[in-house]
Amino acid sequence: MSAECIVSSPADRALHTATIIGRALDMPLSALQLDSKLYEAHPSDIEEVVCGLPKQIDTAMLFGHNPGMPLFVDQCVQERIDHFPTSSVACVRFDSDSWIDRNGPAELLFMSAPKLR
Repeated sequence: MSAECIVSSPADRALHTATIIGRALDMPLSALQLDSKLYEAHPSDIEEVVCGLPKQIDTAMLFGHNPGMPLFVDQCVQERIDHFPTSSVACVRFDSDSWIDRNGPAELLFMSAPKLR
């Protein structure tokens, strides 16, 4: 898995996780952007962040919070994801050349959640 940019909520846990993932993927620190719209975000706020991504970016990672992030994923893939605990990852693919002009539902490539003990 790789990405050209990471957009993270400025909250400590989200930013810390985004930084760890960025380092693990050998991404430059300049690839990390903070966006306060991702903190306590409604799905429409996340949509605004996604639509604001530059057209030349093909792959991006977003680090946000519940309940907005799983609701946004639900809307994108047009299905309900019932289990999306803290630290979950969802990978979706949009069939589009533009972040703004996405047509139809996204494809859920994978979903991973930490195991609860």
